[in-house]
Amino acid sequence: MNKVAIILFILGVIFEIGAFFGSQAKNIPAVLRFIAPRYSKAVKGLNILDSQNVLNPGNKGFREIADVFINVASQKNEPEIISKITVLKIVRAGAELRFSQKRAKEVIPVKFELSNGQTVNWDLSSITEEVNKLEQRSIFRYSIWILIAGLIFMSLAFFLKKK
Repeated sequence: MNKVAIILFILGVIFEIGAFFGSQAKNIPAVLRFIAPRYSKAVKGLNILDSQNVLNPGNKGFREIADVFINVASQKNEPEIISKITVLKIVRAGAELRFSQKRAKEVIPVKFELSNGQTVNWDLSSITEEVNKLEQRSIFRYSIWILIAGLIFMSLAFFLKKK
């Protein structure tokens, strides 16, 4: 076996290990901050919102949570209209009970103050759900691309070994 094939094989194994650690990023905070920085910042923003009840543009995570809001708003409205709007402030209110025909639910309203003068109410659990999607997408993308790179290196090593 030539040296190049051995090096490629070892690189492939290292990439495969990296893909494994990436897939387990939820359990390894340092890896999670590397793989999903937007998610990590958004979680910090949610923590600030929880403790201070307000999130301003200077706070960590404000931009990420505002982007989540704009993305969801763009899906439900005309993107051209939403592209002209910016979030000025995010304010958390106290918990409320909402009753429907079959159940009661605790809701924590969050108010987004927009540059066009409007305020939009959203539920904290819905925001948290959208933020969690940032984590899931980032972990999947990282893991699949690193896995593919590792497989390519290992395949090249196998091919060179045959020659």
